[in-house]
Amino acid sequence: MIIHSIIIYDYIDRKINKFNFESQTNIFVSKSNTVGKSSLMKSIYYCLGYSVKSWPTNWNIQNMMFQIKISNREREHIIIRNKNLF
Repeated sequence: MIIHSIIIYDYIDRKINKFNFESQTNIFVSKSNTVGKSSLMKSIYYCLGYSVKSWPTNWNIQNMMFQIKISNREREHIIIRNKNLF
């Protein structure tokens, strides 16, 4: 599976964050803490159907929609998750 992008919509605060990934290896690094590395990984897992136990304190996922674009072999898929709806 290759992850091409993830979009996080906060439709109450009217914010959108989009992250695009290269087709090769991607690594999340930063010299600082609290910049969102773990939040990005949790968002990817959440889009793929996993239950996430803890989110950043300033996130209300009840007001958020997540979209991930992936490919498996030669087929592309877009998964959108809003609460427990896919």
